[in-house]
Amino acid sequence: MWVKDQAVFERRLQPLGNLALQKFNLMKGMDVVDIGCGSGSTTIEISALVGDKGSVTGIDISEPLLQLANKRVTEAGLTCVRFVNEDVQTKSLVKNNYDAAFSRFGVMFFDDPTKAFGNIHQSLRESGQLAFVCFQSPEQNVWASLGQKIFEKNLGINMYEDKRAPSPFAFQEKSYIFSILETAGFVSISIEGVETTVDWYSGISISQAVIKRPLSGKTKTVAYFEMQNNSATTKTLKEIRSDIAGAIEIHTTVKTGEMLRMQRLGELVIPASSSATFSPGGNHLMLFRVGPLSMDIAKLEFLFSDGSTYTLDFVIEDY
Repeated sequence: MWVKDQAVFERRLQPLGNLALQKFNLMKGMDVVDIGCGSGSTTIEISALVGDKGSVTGIDISEPLLQLANKRVTEAGLTCVRFVNEDVQTKSLVKNNYDAAFSRFGVMFFDDPTKAFGNIHQSLRESGQLAFVCFQSPEQNVWASLGQKIFEKNLGINMYEDKRAPSPFAFQEKSYIFSILETAGFVSISIEGVETTVDWYSGISISQAVIKRPLSGKTKTVAYFEMQNNSATTKTLKEIRSDIAGAIEIHTTVKTGEMLRMQRLGELVIPASSSATFSPGGNHLMLFRVGPLSMDIAKLEFLFSDGSTYTLDFVIEDY
């Protein structure tokens, strides 16, 4: 899931990670370690700050994510970045090797966080810096607290009963974080709470979704629907995918003189709090290389420029 939906998670987490990066005083030539680097997005961002004379080492326990990270770095031609498949809680880092350590939501899952942060501390040079971002309590994160209430009400399960157990919310207590860092050897500790709105979900909803069953002997057809952008930001529809079609394109109908013709659109911009109608004589989807559709439902996936996606079952009906 993390590899497939990498762009979605990046859209969600990047603004928060940037806030932590801004706490650094990173300069060209510095050596930085990125803890829990995942698919390498933050590692690549840091490499632009330290330049070719610096270095960035991304560390993560997920081999699939690191495979994606290595692919991205190779394609970008970056030579100052490397990735290591290790657990900083159990594998000692090279002593006095880094000028700074960073993590974006990658340090809350240690069984022994004091040991892990002690390892990070000893890997830093004199006057080395540490900055990381983590979640506050579930109550302050609606995406988590709503699910917890449902589990507790229907199953009697409290997923976050132990506040300090390894989880996204293990560091919800400032005093706990301070104690861990102080015991690990860090000084001049500053813990800052940030509250901001994050576009966690796509904000898109679709209704009246219909695919027309291809006429006999035909391999192309159309889809109609109403798309609503419920978010506070503009959404740009870039691509549509489905197993039932070899290709899906966004089309509109234009009038030239007395003639109506179809025109392909490379993308469709939907402003915040507005809708787009896909209907006969206007915008619509063209599905190509479609086989016989014996089913009554087909799934379409919509991909947007910000990395968000939306998947919906369309009803298949005859012309």
